[in-house]
Amino acid sequence: MKDKFHTGIDIGSGYTTVIIGRVGSEGELKIVGVGRTVTKGMNRGLVDDVGELKETVRLALEHAEEYTGRGNLTGAYVGVTGQGISSKNVINLALHKGQTEIINSSRIRELVESCYPENDPLTDVLHVIPVGFNLDGYNRTRNPLGLHAKTVEIESHVVSMNSIDLRNALKSVTSNKVSVNGAVFQGLAAAESVITGDEREIGSVLIDIGESTTDIVVFKEGSPWYSTVVPVGGNMITRDISAALGVPFRAGEEIKIKYGHCMPSMVNSNEEIVVPGFQGDDKKTVLKRDIAMPIQSRMVEWLRLVTQAISASGLRAIPSGGLVITGGGSKLNGLTELINDNLEIPVRLAYPTGIKGLPTQLQKPEYSSAVGLLLWAVKHQGEKQSYPQENIWSQIKKIVGKKERAMVG
Repeated sequence: MKDKFHTGIDIGSGYTTVIIGRVGSEGELKIVGVGRTVTKGMNRGLVDDVGELKETVRLALEHAEEYTGRGNLTGAYVGVTGQGISSKNVINLALHKGQTEIINSSRIRELVESCYPENDPLTDVLHVIPVGFNLDGYNRTRNPLGLHAKTVEIESHVVSMNSIDLRNALKSVTSNKVSVNGAVFQGLAAAESVITGDEREIGSVLIDIGESTTDIVVFKEGSPWYSTVVPVGGNMITRDISAALGVPFRAGEEIKIKYGHCMPSMVNSNEEIVVPGFQGDDKKTVLKRDIAMPIQSRMVEWLRLVTQAISASGLRAIPSGGLVITGGGSKLNGLTELINDNLEIPVRLAYPTGIKGLPTQLQKPEYSSAVGLLLWAVKHQGEKQSYPQENIWSQIKKIVGKKERAMVG
């Protein structure tokens, strides 16, 4: 019997990662291919060179398909982000004219579809996620299947993306002869692999720091409640270091990774490093603390933008679960200390863990979104989205499936 492969393609502004896997006989993940290459043709989540991005995806696919062989992929889930991402929570009320009825899967499907926004030629819907149902104005439940009610109110979290931005991103995949089963907001994908059940329930904020974007997802009562993107990431620090030290951009990136720190007070005031000169200039010696100073200033500004974005959701305070930080940009030394100093809230640096069969090499923050996409592919196997309309039946199947399993149990 031919193996069933699942594929996640994470097109980040810094790196593009392809992970191919299958589900083992005991439900464990078996990774059969990983491809990762520097992203070209994208800036701040937006495609600025279709040809370069197509080549980027091709190279990543080529590396990942060394085991499976070309042409064996049945489709992929693609991670997307950028300033074109927006979200809103939609509440709709279904009136039954005073008659009590048993809520079945068809009624749930109608309720979920009622949350689908009116057709907008400028945006495509990525996700319609049911958050909860209110029965007869007082009984709130996440799963109304089989319950009696006269009126049912549904609340759904809707995530959309600028249509042009989405099509430009997906073109880099389809032009490599790989069909797209669905586009997934990278923030939600990362949450799949790093947010715990407790963090979802008590409320928390997922922050995925990329090279030029920061994805944010607020969780309340077990479900995503707000999704947005801040157009800043790790590259801003690299540029600051390059300018402050007068070194090439690549050297600035290397210095950031090796010696960068968000808290100058935690760096030895006398420790020095040698950095390369610019365009043939002599090497020079600098204090590590002098590198930390501009990093601290920039990260304080980044944190201000992130907290502003969270406040825009309408939250009066950050949920008690605190911040869950992931992504390649989260590996910067002193980041948790800087956040604690400024916000005094719980902070956890997160990476994919607790996933049966996941190899150690993928248990790193920079792989959170890519691993989440693979998990998304496994959960939604057999489905395929089409744009501008999205297949939201997957969300209904989750609700119905949970209830049916409970009834059987």
